[in-house]
Amino acid sequence: AAAAAAAVAAAGGAERLLCPRCSRAVSDRHGICRHCGDNAYQCRQCRNINFDQLDAFLCNECGFCKHARFDFQLRARPSREAEPVATPEDRIAALATVERELSASAEKRAQLAAARAPLAALVARVRASPAVVVGLAALGGESGPR
Repeated sequence: AAAAAAAVAAAGGAERLLCPRCSRAVSDRHGICRHCGDNAYQCRQCRNINFDQLDAFLCNECGFCKHARFDFQLRARPSREAEPVATPEDRIAALATVERELSASAEKRAQLAAARAPLAALVARVRASPAVVVGLAALGGESGPR
């Protein structure tokens, strides 16, 4: 917040403090509006005053922000993929299935990792080959060696 205030001051002006009730400019250094008597440092939504940081971005009580708006959407629907786990036997069977799938995915990952180095070498060799680069240039691809 101090860096933001320094940036505003360096830009040649200060942020105007507005009263949350009447929206008039407040010039009092304590933040009291001369028109309606409200404190300009209070949250517009819950009227809380953050005495630790008067120019806070978010209200420390309700999370309201006078500078931005945050919208979140969450979509959920029931999944038909999993069986309900109701008994200890079901739990044991579900854990066995999870372990089996986990080991299968680890095996596939190891196979992909083993294939990565030879494929990267092959791609490097193809890119370095002048005949391939000339062929690509004739097709309208790359226009010369790298």
